[in-house]
Amino acid sequence: MQELYRINPDIVAWVVIEGSDVNYPVVQTDNNEKYLKTTFEGSNNPSGCIFIDADNRADLSDYNTVIYGHNMRDGTMFGLLTHYQRADYLKKHPFIRFSTLWEEEEYVVFAVVNASVNPKDERFVSFFTHPTFSSDQEFEAYISRLKALSCQKTYISVKPGDALLTLCTCVGDDRLNR
Repeated sequence: MQELYRINPDIVAWVVIEGSDVNYPVVQTDNNEKYLKTTFEGSNNPSGCIFIDADNRADLSDYNTVIYGHNMRDGTMFGLLTHYQRADYLKKHPFIRFSTLWEEEEYVVFAVVNASVNPKDERFVSFFTHPTFSSDQEFEAYISRLKALSCQKTYISVKPGDALLTLCTCVGDDRLNR
């Protein structure tokens, strides 16, 4: 990571989905627009870069860290995340590794949600406004909502105090979240 920091000081982590092509540096700035069309190396490209929501804490200590990446047709960036809508893919790729300069965490996929960005839609999930939760009940209600909307049924137990990693990509006008 120190070598990568010399290339781009916005690097904060690395994300890997074992057995897939998702294996990317993760950046963060105070502007979610910056890396939509800017690569890790700083060049202009429609693929952009994988980035953490600007509202997440820089030390990544939030209960829910949201990571965005484009759904590229060639399967790069977060293009492969749409495969999680198939049970066989989830079974083969249940773990997401997330490494920072200080630690490495492994997350288990517990829900796959094709969420609407329209607050009036019944599939709307305000995932990006939940880096923290005001109470255990709010956390549990959020988890229940995700599990209810999930196209994959898992038996993963999620409890207050657990850290969430939300990977988000576009699917048409909607957002697919893991």
